[in-house]
Amino acid sequence: ENSLVINKSAIKSDLDDLVFPLYFLDYETYSTAVPLFDGYHPYSNMVFQYSVHVVREPDGEPEHYEYIAEEMIDPAQGLAESLKVHIGSTGSVIVWFARFEGSRNVEIGEHLPEFADFMAGLNDRIFDLMMVVKKKNYVDSRFGGSASLKQVLPVMCPELSYNDLAIHEGGTASASWAVLTSPTTPAKQKEQLKKDMLAYCGLDTFAMVAIYR
Repeated sequence: ENSLVINKSAIKSDLDDLVFPLYFLDYETYSTAVPLFDGYHPYSNMVFQYSVHVVREPDGEPEHYEYIAEEMIDPAQGLAESLKVHIGSTGSVIVWFARFEGSRNVEIGEHLPEFADFMAGLNDRIFDLMMVVKKKNYVDSRFGGSASLKQVLPVMCPELSYNDLAIHEGGTASASWAVLTSPTTPAKQKEQLKKDMLAYCGLDTFAMVAIYR
């Protein structure tokens, strides 16, 4: 049907459970058949990049923090250390499709036991913003029956668009890490590619802030 359905009471009930500060988090991952480093399995989703927008109070301006591994080394240590600096011990961790980010948190905790408690703590505080759409509490026919962020964002927040970016989707972002970290890639190309990768992941988290609001 060409209609809009908004269950305001259900959405309010979900959002009332959130605890400030809010951490809007997104990962980018790289996967290979043959693991590149010790401690990984074939086709492990190895997190090499994150973006987090932090909203400390209801009307607060979002603060943005990000990390990307720029060398072809195991990215887990540097990424986990950076995460721990920017995500505090209290506050809701908001993602889009919690099964993905949640699984990566478990894997990082297993890979780096010294971060196991921290990563488990992130999962204890996780909130899946996608479920507002998935549970049909906010349904717009223009979503095309999808709860994908790429489908939802241009409908709810048309002022934001992935089409303005050099990287439009996760598959390209993932494949770009091998190019970014390759010693044969010219420095100028690396610099531009890094900017493009950061812009893509950054929009993923800013998009969640916009949809939440």
